[in-house]
Amino acid sequence: MHRGLAQGSVRPPNHGAIQAKCTSIAGRYAVALFEVATSQGALERTLAECEVVNELLDAKNQHRALFIRIIQGHIPGVDELKQRANFQPFFVNFLKTLAQNQRINLLKIILRIFTALVNQSLNRAAVTVYTAEEIADSHKKNITDKLTALFKQTLLVTYKVAPHILGGMLIQSDLLTIDVSVKHQIDAFTKEALSQVRVV
Repeated sequence: MHRGLAQGSVRPPNHGAIQAKCTSIAGRYAVALFEVATSQGALERTLAECEVVNELLDAKNQHRALFIRIIQGHIPGVDELKQRANFQPFFVNFLKTLAQNQRINLLKIILRIFTALVNQSLNRAAVTVYTAEEIADSHKKNITDKLTALFKQTLLVTYKVAPHILGGMLIQSDLLTIDVSVKHQIDAFTKEALSQVRVV
C-alpha cells in the first residue's frame, strides 16, 4: 500500500513554488496579510481565523452567501461577525478590502497561499492524506514517518477518508501532490488504452 512513498519514487517538494504563487494577484494579497500578521505577532491566530473563514466558505450555500454579503456590506453584520468569530480588527479590514476591490472570489486561494507562507516561515508543512477507508494508527505512523523524511520538516498531517479514490492514497500539500490511488491508476490506464485505439 505504501510502495508509492518508496525512496526515489517522488521528488522532494520545491519551496520555490510558494514564491511563484506570490507573484499572482491572490499571492500579493496573501503576502500583505502575512506581513501584517507577522508585524502583529499573530501568525497562529490569523491562521486559525483563516480556518474559520474557510469553514464558512465551505458551508451550505445559504450560509456562504450570507457571509459574503455581510463582508461585501450589502447587509449589516460585520461588527457582529467580528465579535462572534473573535476576528482581529486587521483581519476584518482585510476581508472588507477584498470585497471593496471585488476580489472576494480569490479568498480561498489567498487563504491557501497565506497558510503556505505561515507554514514555510515556521519550517513546517500541512499535509492531507486521503485513503479509501479508515486505516490503522500503525499505518498512519508509518506514512507520517516516510512523509517527514521526504519533506525534511515538521508536518501537520491530517488523515481523511475519501471512498471515491477506490484504494491506495492521495497525498496533498501546498507544495506537492502524490497520487498513488487506484482511481488514478485506472484513469491513467484508460487514457493510455484510448490513445492506442485507432479510428477507422
